Amino acid sequence: MPETQTQQPTDHEAATDVTAEAPAAASEINRLKADIVITRHFALAVGAGFIPVPVFDFAVVTGVQLTMLAQICNIYKQPFSKEAAASIIASLVGGAVTGGEASSLAVSSKLKFIPVVGTAVSWLVTPALAGATTYAIGKVFVRHLESGGSLLTFDGKKMKGYMEKALDEGKKRMPRWNKRAPDATVPDPAAAI
Repeated sequence: MPETQTQQPTDHEAATDVTAEAPAAASEINRLKADIVITRHFALAVGAGFIPVPVFDFAVVTGVQLTMLAQICNIYKQPFSKEAAASIIASLVGGAVTGGEASSLAVSSKLKFIPVVGTAVSWLVTPALAGATTYAIGKVFVRHLESGGSLLTFDGKKMKGYMEKALDEGKKRMPRWNKRAPDATVPDPAAAI
């Protein structure tokens, strides 16, 4: 019975395989680094949402988002401009998702001007909105950079659909929004006793 021989790849063939895999591996590493940055800034934004001073909390959340975009630009080796990044944040939070949770962040911050009730409601809403919005902005921006974009070529209107999906993902990271209502069709075992 003849033995099957396998031919070892030549040095040139082996180098070609490694070179072909390198961009994919680098892209995955960049995505993982960006996910770490987004997660860290998500937590910082949630914490900033608890700042009791109206409008100041909104300014701190915006600062967290700007820092996040600067770090993501660094990961993807893109130049960073504070003005361009602020414009991206404004387009995503204000214009790209009109009427949605993202545009409600400033409103929830201003609720703190209303004594007692406004402050209580704002403390329940603002941290969640700050976290979900920050997460969504990070995810949208990473997707834009991975598709070959830069700070200067960002178009918030084109990213509206993805922003809405990323906002839903961000909400799921918040414990309150992630809970499902109990299923009424499942019988209660304690009731049978």
